[in-house]
Amino acid sequence: LERLRGRGHQIRGLETGLAARKIHVARDRVRGARVEAVAGGSMLAADAGEIGGKEIGELARETIARIGPDGVVVLAGREDGKAALAVALGKNLVAGGLKAGDLVKRLAPIIGGGGGGKPDFAQAGGKEPDKLPEMLAVVPGAVAEMMAAK
Repeated sequence: LERLRGRGHQIRGLETGLAARKIHVARDRVRGARVEAVAGGSMLAADAGEIGGKEIGELARETIARIGPDGVVVLAGREDGKAALAVALGKNLVAGGLKAGDLVKRLAPIIGGGGGGKPDFAQAGGKEPDKLPEMLAVVPGAVAEMMAAK
């Protein structure tokens, strides 16, 4: 029985280490992504790789803090055969009336899902992770339209 408990602790330790490694790799991928100028602000849209809902949300919040108050961050990821999407908006855009949830509602159907959130942050999940490149291709136009409407 003690050997089984020991193995359980060992497995949990390996799982924790793997999760930390996934977040580290995703963070590196996002840091390497190009920030683009769009409609008077800045935008970063990136595939964060093998990362799911909670972690991709934390990474989007970290990234918007780096991008600034006029920024838009759209991160995509996949985990366990599902797609994940996180959108974060800078405080100046939110003050101007833009909502992260509006962008999520436009993008989530592409990955076979839905979601929502608050004006500064929204998330979605989807059933079609293979459609993430298609969704990311739509982001620049969708962000430009959203920002032009403000």
